[in-house]
Amino acid sequence: MEPQRDQGDPALNGVAFAQWHDVRAGRSVARRRRNGERNVAAKTFGWLEVQLIGEMLAERHPDLDPYRIGFPQLRKLVSELPGFKEEPGHPSNEKILEAIQRHWIEEREDRGGDEDED
Repeated sequence: MEPQRDQGDPALNGVAFAQWHDVRAGRSVARRRRNGERNVAAKTFGWLEVQLIGEMLAERHPDLDPYRIGFPQLRKLVSELPGFKEEPGHPSNEKILEAIQRHWIEEREDRGGDEDED
């Protein structure tokens, strides 16, 4: 089922269909960018692109444990990502930060960074 506004994960509302489709098809935007594909997504992104943000955090901060990052530090890390631009009317909130953290954890585990877990 594809995402629709006001349904499913509130943090994902507003995610562009093309980006959602890429993620569903296993072709994440960040991975496609790493592989040199151009024009994969917009040059800038905001708080609602939680999947992309999680992937970028895993890529840029492999040494950080997302389980040990508080929301103030997470907000700072996201705001420092290249291409991040906070959109008017779409500030971060706890649900968005939780979704970003969840995607960061999933991406880290997919990359084999889950050695610390029991």
